[in-house]
Amino acid sequence: LPIFTFSEKLLNFFGNDLLLIIAFISYIIRVYGYTFLTHDTAWFILCLEILHGFTYATMFISVIDYGKTISSD
Repeated sequence: LPIFTFSEKLLNFFGNDLLLIIAFISYIIRVYGYTFLTHDTAWFILCLEILHGFTYATMFISVIDYGKTISSD
């Protein structure tokens, strides 16, 4: 949720395309990181789940702004 409060600044700084790329990269890192988890490193999932917030927020900020752009044309 804190990322959504800065959505306008993120869009101005990065733009739609780069925000979507950030979402894809954080998703890839998170899902690939799951493959390294074992019973001994199961606590590491908490660190990987932080990336879920970045994935969700950057994707939806980008997609909603893009939808707003194409619907106003």
